[in-house]
Amino acid sequence: MARSKYTTIPVRVEVKKILDSLRGGMEWSDFLLGLVEENRRLKRIIAARSIQGRFNEDIEKSILESIESMRMLKLRSRR
Repeated sequence: MARSKYTTIPVRVEVKKILDSLRGGMEWSDFLLGLVEENRRLKRIIAARSIQGRFNEDIEKSILESIESMRMLKLRSRR
C-alpha cells in the first residue's frame, strides 16, 4: 500500500479556527476537497443563472424570427 504524502498549509490562526469549527470530525483532506467541490458547483450555478438572465424574451423572439426568416429563404430557394 502506497503511503500518502502530506503537507502543511500556513494560515492565520483565526482562519484555522473557523475552518476547524466547520469541518467537524472530517479529515482535513476530505473537508478541503469538499469545499473545493462545493465552490466549483456554486460557480457553475452562478454562471448558468447569469447566462439564463441574459437570455430574455426579446432575445428569444429575435431568435425565433431569425429561424422563421431562414425557413422562408430556404423555401424560396427550392422554387
